[in-house]
Amino acid sequence: NKRSCDAFKTFGNANFLFLTNWVVKTSIFILQKMLTYFYLVHRKGMTVC
Repeated sequence: NKRSCDAFKTFGNANFLFLTNWVVKTSIFILQKMLTYFYLVHRKGMTVC
């Protein structure tokens, strides 16, 4: 029983790391897209002025 518990723990940790990694990457990706978008809009606004 202890072996299955350990296996579950290891699996859980691996899953957790994978999820955390994915969330971080996705967040960074979205932030970059948003920053680029705002930067372009801001530049367009400046050139319109």
